[in-house]
Amino acid sequence: MENTKEQILVEEIKKITDATSVPHVETVTDYLTAYATNKILKTKRSNYEILRKRWTKPLLDQKKLIDNDFKNAMHPLEQLIKNIEDVLREFAIAEEARKQFALQEATKDLNEKKRIAMNPKDINDVLDVSKAAGELAKVREEANTREIGRREHWTYLIVDEYSIPREYCSPDSKKINQAIKDGERTIDGLDIYKAINIV
Repeated sequence: MENTKEQILVEEIKKITDATSVPHVETVTDYLTAYATNKILKTKRSNYEILRKRWTKPLLDQKKLIDNDFKNAMHPLEQLIKNIEDVLREFAIAEEARKQFALQEATKDLNEKKRIAMNPKDINDVLDVSKAAGELAKVREEANTREIGRREHWTYLIVDEYSIPREYCSPDSKKINQAIKDGERTIDGLDIYKAINIV
């Protein structure tokens, strides 16, 4: 089977990395030799990147077209799902409120029956306590039973970004680098220094 251009390129890169080792630099001559080798490798790397982008661009362009088509096609479906979930959520909230109200009413009824039973007029006043307790147990069981498919989770909404603890905040590297590029040399909490890159 004939090798693809990608396989040929991968093999070429492997040959280069296998044949090249990190040199010992102890003299100026060693430095110049290593510098020249590194420059050649970086040139090859740039050329390989150009090839990679050239080969993948048609695929990426095609992917963008497919993604865009799907996005447009999916929008009505996503909106439909959202609308249905809004209705379901509204009902679930109302149902939860109904159960809680029924639980409160059953509890109040039991307490009232207990109060009356403390000075009963007849046996029915005592029996009513048992009935009310049974009704409360039934209502409590219903309140604890979730027949509606839903999942609860905790989330957040930022109300005061300045009060958020530092451990939950991340430095804006892009903004910091741009400030340094623009000439800023003093930023609280940062040690700005000159780094050396081999070009």
